[in-house]
Amino acid sequence: MLALPNECLIEIFNNLRTNYKCLFSCLLVNRHWCRIIIPILWREPLNHVNNRKLISSCLLSLNAEEQALLIPFKIILPNNSNPLFEYTSYTEFVGRFLYNGITSWLNEGYYKTKIHDYDERVSAVRSSLIAMFLRTSKLLKYLKLRGTIYYSAIKNLRECNTIISLKICFNHFNSEGIKALTEAISKFTYLTSLEIYDRLGLGINNIGTEGAKTLANALYKNTTLTSLCLSDNSIDAEGVKALAEALSRNTTLTSLFLDSNNIGDEGGKLLAKALHVNTALNCLVLHDANIGIEGGKKLAEAFHKNNTLDSLHIFIGNNISYEDIGHPLHR
Repeated sequence: MLALPNECLIEIFNNLRTNYKCLFSCLLVNRHWCRIIIPILWREPLNHVNNRKLISSCLLSLNAEEQALLIPFKIILPNNSNPLFEYTSYTEFVGRFLYNGITSWLNEGYYKTKIHDYDERVSAVRSSLIAMFLRTSKLLKYLKLRGTIYYSAIKNLRECNTIISLKICFNHFNSEGIKALTEAISKFTYLTSLEIYDRLGLGINNIGTEGAKTLANALYKNTTLTSLCLSDNSIDAEGVKALAEALSRNTTLTSLFLDSNNIGDEGGKLLAKALHVNTALNCLVLHDANIGIEGGKKLAEAFHKNNTLDSLHIFIGNNISYEDIGHPLHR
């Protein structure tokens, strides 16, 4: 009986990629199937699975520097034998359930009191694992960083040039973290989507004016980014000025979200000026940005002169109404 070619097996197992129970059973059939299935199983393990055993397997891949982040918290690492495969080298997606899995692993029995998602020990393990994934994954494409991530983890971003989508929320950024992030963005050659946001309005990301300036400089060098979200980051008109100057020269960005920042009329005018020369942007979101009638009218004027902008969102949460503008801001 002829064996199925690898291409057929890969197609079959890919169709089962979310049926973990079935895949685990299949990989026990023989070594050949195992070698095909392991990369599929580990492509997005932390995107769908909240599993403390999975976290234990990942922790086995920490190097000495990554383990050192855990020493102050007296976290006991698993002492299992080394894995048969370099599992994390196959990972393409990191995020979502990583945080729940860490909490579950820490609550397995090491501590008397229940550990919650916001505990410092969760942040420490999370930072160690993120640093490890950035170091070991050769295929990482989608990364979501939620909660406090230490600088020692963020700095590894510079070495990971495969990322397509990067989401950062509820992080306590300092100047070092912003610098490491923007250096990475400047070098990324595949990044199309970057989100640094705080949807709950807690002011945790808070990259501020200086952070906006640094990111604007990165936009001059990056030629792949198409979507940028900087919602609720305490960016004022001075920060918007730097972003507007970058927008005047950028030819790839199609969506920009600056809602819930203190942009004001001055910032609105600066963005309007940039829209007069920008030929790439399709969508600009400026809700809750403290923009008044003066800034709104300038933006509306720029919208109608710009041939590529399809929608301008300024009415929600600003000191401006449809009647002030007199015409819709979408095509």
